[in-house]
Amino acid sequence: MKKALHLLMTYFVFLLFSILSGTFLYMIFHNALNFVAGNRIIVFQLKEFIPAFFYITLGVCFFICPFIAIYRVRHVHGFLQTVAYILICLINWCLIFPSVNFIEKKTQRFYQNEKKELMLSKNYFRETDDKIYFITKDFSPVLKDNGTIENETTSVVMDKSEHGIVTYEKISDSDENGPKMKAKPFKEVGIKNALKFEKIFSLLGIGILVDTAKKSLDGGVWTYLQFLSLAFVLCSLYGISYFFDWRILNTYAIFITTICIIFVNITYYMPIFESFRVKINNFGFLEMLSGHIEEPLLFTANTFFGIIFIAAGCIKYILHKVNKQKA
Repeated sequence: MKKALHLLMTYFVFLLFSILSGTFLYMIFHNALNFVAGNRIIVFQLKEFIPAFFYITLGVCFFICPFIAIYRVRHVHGFLQTVAYILICLINWCLIFPSVNFIEKKTQRFYQNEKKELMLSKNYFRETDDKIYFITKDFSPVLKDNGTIENETTSVVMDKSEHGIVTYEKISDSDENGPKMKAKPFKEVGIKNALKFEKIFSLLGIGILVDTAKKSLDGGVWTYLQFLSLAFVLCSLYGISYFFDWRILNTYAIFITTICIIFVNITYYMPIFESFRVKINNFGFLEMLSGHIEEPLLFTANTFFGIIFIAAGCIKYILHKVNKQKA
């Protein structure tokens, strides 16, 4: 009983630590994302902290159960520990995730506000792929012939080619080859080049699953239960925490399988695969399920592999008991 309670305490300690550290790192990244040279950096703002806290908490929920399964690899303590793990999964997905989502919706009006977009400041060099810009004055709105308003300014533009031609040009914030558009999703192109944002954003792909989970909660209990097929397969990884005789193999198996499950589920919801989802979900057995389940392919795959992992754990446990009795 003591070991089972210890597993529960481990869950809550890791949950708290992951949320606080994750929120801190997310806020640092958010500051880098919106930083404009010449402006003061504010590391902590309550109106930035609250949405970051909610986002990270929901994201952590996807990884914490596999982590507990990994923790269990080196701390095996009988049947009550398994009961404690099942309780952890229920708390995580049936209490914490829905509750945090509910609180977020109810408190949004207190911290949401319209932000004034920061324009690129003058008197700073900004280097793109083929040019260097030196903005000489602040951006100002200009009415175009087509009736639209664009922010424009003037800049010294230095060509980075062998001849290095220097010109004095008007640039707008919508110029596809300008320093603002080249910096996206950051404000400053220098920060984008330094942080290699493609790698960072690949780590933030979990946001697709967070948004999908929130939409499923909005759709009602049945829709959320369908999404929980992902939670089921992640929680079922506990079944392979004792599958191999070597602990290191069990750890690697859980870690690699978790990454694969998350990757497949994120990829599935990407817009580029929308046509594929429609075609495959209207085929054969999946077409029959589509009348009751929104994403029958993903639901079936997650549930199938979840059952496989649980079955593998049960078989391994029975074989272990049989071998122990023979010995």
